[in-house]
Order: sequence, then C-alpha cells, then structure tokens
Amino acid sequence: MKQTFHLSIPTPCDKGKKNWNQSPQTSKGIFCQHCSTEVIDFSQKTPQEIKDFFKKNKGHVCGKFYTDQLTTYKITDNKPKPVRTWILGSLLPLLLTGKTQAKTLTPVQQVSYSPEILSKHSPETRKSLADSVEIIGRILSKNESYGIFNAKVGLRGTNVAVHTDNSGRFVFKVSKDELSQHDTLYIEGSFYEEYTRTINLENKDVMSYNMGDIFLEKLPEPPAVVVGTIQYYPAKQQKGFWKRLFGKKE
Repeated sequence: MKQTFHLSIPTPCDKGKKNWNQSPQTSKGIFCQHCSTEVIDFSQKTPQEIKDFFKKNKGHVCGKFYTDQLTTYKITDNKPKPVRTWILGSLLPLLLTGKTQAKTLTPVQQVSYSPEILSKHSPETRKSLADSVEIIGRILSKNESYGIFNAKVGLRGTNVAVHTDNSGRFVFKVSKDELSQHDTLYIEGSFYEEYTRTINLENKDVMSYNMGDIFLEKLPEPPAVVVGTIQYYPAKQQKGFWKRLFGKKE
C-alpha cells in the first residue's frame, strides 16, 4: 500500500521570513511574535524526517521550507512482498528487454573532399578548402530536448567563436593549422553547465566535421525560502502494481 500527501503554502508570510533571524529561537524553529505561534524549520530536514513529522501531525502547522520541499511525498509500508510478486517483479525487466532503447547522441561525421570536387575549383580555392575545416553541430537542452538559442561555441585559446541560432545550430570554419594547436571545443550557455569536447580529425582531407546533437545540463537553481501556514493534502491510497494488475484486494 502506498500513501501520498502534498504540502504547499498558499499564502506565504513575508513578515515571518523577514524577521526569522530576529525572532526568539525555539528547539524546532522560532516563535513568531506577529502570529503568536511556533514556526518549525523544515528547511534543514530530510524528506524522510518530513514524512515522519506529517504522519503524526496533520493539524495547523506553520513552517519554513525551501520551495523544492513543497511537493508530493510518498509513504510505503514495510510489509514483506509475497514471493509471487517478487518473482514477477524480477522477471518484468527481462521480459521488456529489447523493447526500449536509450537515447543516443548523433555520431560524429567527417566528410572529406574527393579529387573530383577539388578539380572543379581554382588553385587558390582548392588551397583554401584544403587548409580549413567546417565545424557543424546543434546544442540542445538535455531534459527538454529543445534547441538552445545564443549559446557561445568556440575553440579554447583562440578568437574563433560563434553563437547558436534559434534551433540551437552552429557552424564555423577554422584553419586546420589552428585546429591542430587548439582542438578543444567549448560551449557556454546561460543557465547551463559549460561543455568541452576534443575535435579529432581523421585525416588532412576532412572538409566537414559534424558533431551532431550535443546535450547540455541545466545548472541547478538555488531554492527560495518560503514561510507560512502549511496546507496538507492527503491523497487516496494507491495499490501496488501487481495488486492493480491482478485485482487482488489489500
């Protein structure tokens, strides 16, 4: 059996938050002189400690939380699972193996000039093409998979840098001599972790280096603090997967 409950603070108390450090301290938090009540500091508690508290206390409670703590909590009992359920649960991943595939990055593609293509250009153009390589790719947000606009892409230690377009795509050309000395590609996007990657050319005839899709991780946002009266919303008890599947009563 699983139970869930949700915590929220519909009307934050700005005075309690502002006067937190000036209010009389208690063993659990502070005593709010404006409301004449104790405000419990949940911001230092673990998820399990929060669950344990609200198992026993479901009445009027004022507290201090980080915003990411005001969420839904799941409580599971500690009853041992029947052997049948344990066996079926262990076999399910094996039965599903091969039916789903993990998301993979697009492999790097390196395209070389053929002699036929080079022969169609003037000597000056042939030299320019042979001496440079085009770097192509697309920058995506890892979780949402949308293109990241205006991310900076360049080569470490050089002035070579461009910004991505609305779809997260970028393209720039660099001389092979410069790339041989500075082969570290870097990507900087607002609210994203910096990304670096080494560019390895297979041979001197490579004209295009397609890096495919590159996924960036978002930087964690610092959680805000909320103080106020807590709304406790218990949800309906949920049966386990196998109980629902076979229609057995708890």
